[in-house]
Amino acid sequence: MNLNKLNKDNQNKIATKGQLKFIIATDLLIFATIGVIIYEIYNKKTHFASYIMLGLVFICMGINQYIYYKNNGGKKYLFMMSIYGLIGIGLIIFRLFM
Repeated sequence: MNLNKLNKDNQNKIATKGQLKFIIATDLLIFATIGVIIYEIYNKKTHFASYIMLGLVFICMGINQYIYYKNNGGKKYLFMMSIYGLIGIGLIIFRLFM
């Protein structure tokens, strides 16, 4: 077994302590968004808050991808960051103007 290869494979940082806290906050925002969506469906509301919150979830996921990019490099993180950011901003703009 080649130890140099194992060390190179494990050089990518998975997450820092600050990023783990941000991931947990994003997960809590996801659960809160699910709760708001269920509440607005149950009470037949206009889904205003759920679109805004869902947009914020996607923006937070994009921020996570940016932190991964800063830690590890790689174009895939930038690509995912831009996709998540565009979806998040699109959802918020859609809800504000529709």
